[in-house]
Amino acid sequence: RCGKVGHRPEDCVTPIVCSRCKEGRSQSRVCSTCMPWEHLAPFCGLAAAGQGFHGIPSRDQDEESKDMANCALITITKGMLTARQLEVEFKTQAGPSTWRWYAKKMAENKF
Repeated sequence: RCGKVGHRPEDCVTPIVCSRCKEGRSQSRVCSTCMPWEHLAPFCGLAAAGQGFHGIPSRDQDEESKDMANCALITITKGMLTARQLEVEFKTQAGPSTWRWYAKKMAENKF
């Protein structure tokens, strides 16, 4: 348990401490504590030069939410971008397809 020589593991009085959460209730391989860095939205890419975005996965909850399954709210935190520029950048990133990218300005810096 402690990693020191001179005694058997069964005789060690050092409590087992999880190396992940630093608490004495479990070992790291069975730790169920959710750490803050496990709740980050994954980085998806750059919609425009210098303007990255993160995707937040969600589950459909009812029939009405299926209408919004292919929608996202995009907030521009730095710089300026038009709806048309956003559409072109998404089309460029996605490559050749028949998908029609559509961006609508909802508010200042929100599409």
